[in-house]
Parts: sequence; C-alpha cells; structure tokens
Amino acid sequence: MPEKKTEDFEIEVVSGISPCRAGGYSIEAAVKGIREKEAASFINVLGNTIYAEDLGMLLVKTGTGTVKFFSNGNLLASSETKEKAVSLFKEAAKQFTRLSRCTGCGICVKACPVGAASLEGKMPHVSEACIRCGKCTESCVVTRYFDKLVPDLDQKLKV
Repeated sequence: MPEKKTEDFEIEVVSGISPCRAGGYSIEAAVKGIREKEAASFINVLGNTIYAEDLGMLLVKTGTGTVKFFSNGNLLASSETKEKAVSLFKEAAKQFTRLSRCTGCGICVKACPVGAASLEGKMPHVSEACIRCGKCTESCVVTRYFDKLVPDLDQKLKV
C-alpha cells in the first residue's frame, strides 16, 4: 500500500537561472507532495536514474544535463546553457506534475511502444525498458494541462 501523501503537490521555483561554480547553469525548486522514492520508479522517463536511498537523493542524467531530487523536496536541474537548463527544468516539472496528478487512466500504458509504462493503482511506473521516446508524456492528459496546473512558470524562471 503506497504511503498517503501528507501534503498537496506543489512545485515552486526557489531561484531562477543561476551560474554554477563548476560551469553551466542551474535552477532550483522546492517540491511538495512527492517523495523521492515515489519518483524513483517513474522519473527514468527523463534519463538514466540512480536512486541513493541512504543519501536521500535521486539523480537523473539526461542527454542535456542532470536533475537531482532530494528527500527534503529540493529539485535542482543543471545544464551547460541557460536554455538547456530551462528546458530540462520544465521537463522535470512536467514529469513531477504527471506523477502527482495521475488519474490512473492508462493512456500512457497504451501509448508506450515498448511496454515500459505501467500503473500500480493510480501511480505510474516506468521500467528500465524505457527508450525515452516521449509518447507517454505526449499522450498524458495531465501533461496537456501542465501550463494551467503550474501557471506562470516562465515568469518565475525569469525567461
């Protein structure tokens, strides 16, 4: 039985695009209503995922950068350019919104060409078989309303 969410989902930009000391750019946000453990079995839709439960951290390496999600709710998207950092952050925000607002309709399961998407109750899961084609995201009803569910994101990112 999945543990009951103690708070409603929310994603709030903490800092706009910031240059990183190691080079590149990052965007930081606070996420409420999702645990890193829940995200671990789904977020590999973005890229190669490493879940370090002992460190309370989820690391996703994508073709354009990295997404880190910590047990305290901090979300950090990093990439080499401002544009790529914004794009990666938005994609991560979209996936977290999808995870939290999933209605269990199963459209993503039917859309997946390799059978990587599944539902456990109303929780979407994406297996290691995922080829990251984006068909599950494109077909998702929640994703279609992302701009209404997370309004003023460009304004908050100052882009």
